Amino acid sequence: MHVHLREPGQTHKETIASGTAAAVAGGFSAVACMPNTEPALDSAAIVSEVMRRADAAGLARVYPVGALTRARAGAELAPYHLLADAGCVAFSDDGSTPRDARLLRNAARYAADLQCVFISHCEDPDLKGDAVMNEGEASMRSASTRAGFGRGLIVRARSADRRRHRQAWHIAHVTTAASLDLIRWARARGVRVTCEVTPHHSRSWTTASTTIGPTRR
Repeated sequence: MHVHLREPGQTHKETIASGTAAAVAGGFSAVACMPNTEPALDSAAIVSEVMRRADAAGLARVYPVGALTRARAGAELAPYHLLADAGCVAFSDDGSTPRDARLLRNAARYAADLQCVFISHCEDPDLKGDAVMNEGEASMRSASTRAGFGRGLIVRARSADRRRHRQAWHIAHVTTAASLDLIRWARARGVRVTCEVTPHHSRSWTTASTTIGPTRR
């Protein structure tokens, strides 16, 4: 659902061949690779090259996730239809969360006829900064954790414009129960939103892991 194959541009970290070999070794027959490569997966030519290299590796199937904005810079929409034709199954700027609500609204309109999901981290870098905090009493009192996620999700709920733009959103790496409450809030208002939690965030979810699955059409 969410892997980093790092090719092109960051092959010292991973390659399509090594990443898909790891996937197969771990029991995965298909992976969706994120667009935080160099250059980003924001053109049909780059996506086609990823597909070619995946076919050459002959291991796990690769489903590219195209960039939501050009160069993942949050300023100009990527060419969604060309990316989808090249093989993209979703769009995301990965860790670079767009903050312009108008851009997100335009993205939902532009991609309205595509069966592709938008994937977002929903982080506010102005609130998060460079801070990292483990879960505990202090982090539960922190306003920035909830405010950062809340701002992102509310922007997306408004951007989807509820029932007018039925674009599906997937929230990556949910880490708090408060985030689930916000996702329920958005779903109750007609926003097509799903979410997931990663294994390394899941220690405290053994008693509070409410599944929020795909929306009914």
